[in-house]
Amino acid sequence: MKAIRHHAYGGPDVLELEDVPAPEPGDEDVLIRVRAAAVGPGEWHLMPAFRPGDEVFGCAGGAFAEYVTVRHDGLRPR
Repeated sequence: MKAIRHHAYGGPDVLELEDVPAPEPGDEDVLIRVRAAAVGPGEWHLMPAFRPGDEVFGCAGGAFAEYVTVRHDGLRPR
């Protein structure tokens, strides 16, 4: 899969588009296909109640990739 990564501190010039393995979810994780990512946090006042295929949002490291894993309790419905 494709991911934007950096290997040094700096501005946008240190960002690189790379091929990396898709993440493997753990027992309490959800595999998310990323459609959009942002730098700032979202609103966290919604209670989670979702099923496979629902649109969700949450905070995740490495979210500038095609897929990311997030703990199930770190997601909120969109």
